[in-house]
Amino acid sequence: MKKIQIYILLVLLMYVTKNIYSQSEEPAFELYLIDSFITTEEPYTLIVSFFTSEECKTSIRIGEKDYLISKEYSEDHKIKIDLSEFELRKETLEYELVCGNQEGKFIHQKYSANIPANKVFSAEREQSLLTVCCLGGVIFGIPSPSIFRFEDKTNFGFSKEIPLFSFFSKSFNYPYGFVSIEYTHILKGKVQNLFRVGYKQIFQITGIEYISPGITYNTNFAGYNGIGTEVSVGLFTVSNIFTFYGRYRFNFVPSDSKNNFHEFSIGLYSNFFSINF
Repeated sequence: MKKIQIYILLVLLMYVTKNIYSQSEEPAFELYLIDSFITTEEPYTLIVSFFTSEECKTSIRIGEKDYLISKEYSEDHKIKIDLSEFELRKETLEYELVCGNQEGKFIHQKYSANIPANKVFSAEREQSLLTVCCLGGVIFGIPSPSIFRFEDKTNFGFSKEIPLFSFFSKSFNYPYGFVSIEYTHILKGKVQNLFRVGYKQIFQITGIEYISPGITYNTNFAGYNGIGTEVSVGLFTVSNIFTFYGRYRFNFVPSDSKNNFHEFSIGLYSNFFSINF
């Protein structure tokens, strides 16, 4: 008999607990969303309207910012928010509605509105362009490793060439010629630092990218003044922006053959940062 009484007591306790828990989970009042959208034209504006089953004061939270909707107790609520200060880079904008009734009870409801497709596309395009520019800038800054052969010694070093002006004809894959400046550093060479200005002609060839003969004026601003004759071979493209090339150049000083030297280098060519004509 005692066991039956304990069992009945446990059943009653479970029922009461469940009933109290269920009542605590029920919202104090209801919120009915009517409109939730972002305008398709600039300035992009979030429009939200809804009504509540009881008179409430309401606000909306977007990210870390709160906006007051109804300052006085009301059942009808509507707000328009200019989104110019927000970075709309996702497909949806999430927000939260906060409502409080006269008894001091609150409900919080989360919603989202679709961001216009043209705005999302524009943001993705800007981000893609920024990524390309940053990546291009890093790759473009990589110097070209070089080998320099003097009369009695072989030295290593590097060069960095920057096309300044590119000249195009009907074909826009490559210019037919360009003017460039270049800095060369030779490790432990007779001449260690050279500044170069040159012109290169480009001939597109089937099977490879191009062959480019050219001529440069070389100086170290300290007595060395020479001329370089060269030929470059564009072998293949990298990311449709750069062309990997190999180059041979013979550098000579008309009045001093002892300072003549041969030069072999590899590098990346791009007219991405040049002024095009």
